[in-house]
Amino acid sequence: MIDNNEASIYWEPEEKVVSRSGDICVVTFCDQWFFKYGDAEWKKPILEYIDKGGFETFFPVAKKAFVEAVEWIGSWGLSRNYGLGTKVPWD
Repeated sequence: MIDNNEASIYWEPEEKVVSRSGDICVVTFCDQWFFKYGDAEWKKPILEYIDKGGFETFFPVAKKAFVEAVEWIGSWGLSRNYGLGTKVPWD
């Protein structure tokens, strides 16, 4: 059934989940789309634009922070069934 996308493996947290801000989290399983920001093909033109494409900041440390963020980010949740999220054409 899993191979046919008719079922999913069940996951459950082993203990109460608390966010960095101290809020208790409600964990759910739902369809979610991700952008693969860690993909080198995506990162290369972004880093080139920041470095040589006219991307200007008031302070060099701000520009450095953008580069570090692009290098750090991996996958990022895009679309959710409820709450925060972005509608996508195939949603």
